[in-house]
Amino acid sequence: MRNLNGTPTVTEEGALAFGSLPLWFIGGNAGATQAEASARLLEQTGQVTKGSSQILSWGNNAKGHLIKHADVLGFGGHTPQQLQKMLPQLRGAANQLYNNVNPTLTRLGRWGGQTDDVLMYITNNGKMLITKQNGEFITVINKTSNNWYQLAKPIK
Repeated sequence: MRNLNGTPTVTEEGALAFGSLPLWFIGGNAGATQAEASARLLEQTGQVTKGSSQILSWGNNAKGHLIKHADVLGFGGHTPQQLQKMLPQLRGAANQLYNNVNPTLTRLGRWGGQTDDVLMYITNNGKMLITKQNGEFITVINKTSNNWYQLAKPIK
């Protein structure tokens, strides 16, 4: 995808979908650096820092979870084949959620299928976003609480 002056707006993996903003304008891979800084701060102080714009990173299972939970991201009513073609928009919607979390409700704890503790964010519009501590997307669900969340430690 390119903006009006021909500048790419999506990383090679399709991780960004911010309309016509060029990748250099929104900070490129700065989200990973911000997430790593947040993980270090969490380790040292028990608090997470939140930059002005964070960008999730995408692991091997991200595509499947984005498609499975597309309705949570506002993309209900599409077939899996259509959603495959909409991955940049799904990633953009997940990044928007990531930048609209309520930091006082963020928790650190176990999540099914993960070997390390994860961060569980409650968004301002009532979704739960789960990431690895390095900012890698795990999943998003349409709940603000579940058993994993109840067992996790508040970080503030």
